[in-house]
Amino acid sequence: MLKKPLKGVLHSLLSVAGWLKLKTLQQPTLVILTYHRILPMDSKFRDQEQPGMIASPETLQCHLDLFRSLGASFVDLQDWLDRKLAGSQLPKLAVAITFDDGWQDNYTYAFPILKAFEAPATVFLVSKYLDTNRVFWPEQVIRYVTIAPQQRPQAVHEWLRNYAGSLPFDDRPLTIEEADVLIANLKTLDDQTILEQLDRSKVSGEESVRQILNSEELIEMYSSGLIRFGAHTRQHFRLNRLADPSTLRNEIVLCKDDLEALGVGKISLFCYPNGDITDQGERFVAETYLGACTTTNGINVADTSPYNLKRFNFHDGNGKSRRLCFSTIGRSLILA
Repeated sequence: MLKKPLKGVLHSLLSVAGWLKLKTLQQPTLVILTYHRILPMDSKFRDQEQPGMIASPETLQCHLDLFRSLGASFVDLQDWLDRKLAGSQLPKLAVAITFDDGWQDNYTYAFPILKAFEAPATVFLVSKYLDTNRVFWPEQVIRYVTIAPQQRPQAVHEWLRNYAGSLPFDDRPLTIEEADVLIANLKTLDDQTILEQLDRSKVSGEESVRQILNSEELIEMYSSGLIRFGAHTRQHFRLNRLADPSTLRNEIVLCKDDLEALGVGKISLFCYPNGDITDQGERFVAETYLGACTTTNGINVADTSPYNLKRFNFHDGNGKSRRLCFSTIGRSLILA
């Protein structure tokens, strides 16, 4: 009975803390907002995606309205880093917007909102998924486990059961929340192993709808002058799971080559998949790019390392209102 009211009070307190922090900045500060998928509430893809990956167009617009009301300057992330490096004056409160993975819905739903606000953004792309119907392995897993057990390909059912733990895997379709737990369990494996297992289980003729950006959409977004692109590896492999140095280097370095060959400008920024990296991987990134984004929550100031940029990852669950948005920021800054 008391849990919901207490939770509301906590969100309100954290929201005030987040608002106060942003209103009383003592030095120029960069806030990076991160999104993955931008999907309307009635999108069929919401039933095939982890909840922490989805924000509605209304949530994105709410955030842009919120930061504009605070007097924030929407900035291109690379421009902010260039000004910092040059010792130029920085805005008191700068906001940079990033999108991870290169989902097609970033073009369909986010791009028009960004144009309306004249807000620049950086989209981090997985180069080998562009112009294909491929989706990442978590989406493949969700597709298999949210149908009745008897409808699953036997091979994938038998393999996934090993990672289901106490989930009712053999009894019924899993909910999205239960599928999310299974995905977390699978992360004990490296990405290549997971993909190989799923590829063995594919049914011939399975339909797939393109969900990742294609070259035409990239060119249009880049030509607007608002959108820049960054590298997010070639295959979205978690870099701390790659034992072979040449594979690690290829994922980091050749992604830049792939993207620049598309004619969408110079690729200067990198984003660590899942936030994971190794010392050797960091060296490859520093040799190839001018900065890199993490998955660590927090704000950035002038002395923040350009290779350790903190961000706030938003989705409907933690940001669908102004109060939740400020609460997420406040919680992160209090716990930092």
